[in-house]
Amino acid sequence: MTTPNPSNTCIACLKKSIDITETISRDNLIEHCRECNRYMQSQTRWVAPEWESAELLAMCLKKLKGMKAIRLLDAQFIWTEPHSRRIKIKLEIQKEIEKGTILQ
Repeated sequence: MTTPNPSNTCIACLKKSIDITETISRDNLIEHCRECNRYMQSQTRWVAPEWESAELLAMCLKKLKGMKAIRLLDAQFIWTEPHSRRIKIKLEIQKEIEKGTILQ
């Protein structure tokens, strides 16, 4: 049985027709120094957070564009190969698409 909601559409159909992640940037560039293993936090400041630390996660989340209208529920790192220079993050987000209808 479908739970009633203001859009009168089942959740599966809503997820197929509406993409709440369309405003979030998919790829971002974070400057990294191979010599000292630090990351550029701002235009003039380099920081050395531990790998997969809360500080590195916060720095990556601040670089994301399009997060203003979206509520962030959870963020975590996704494992990548050690030689890969990519940092991947999995986000769990929520957005109100219509009055009273929230997609997650």
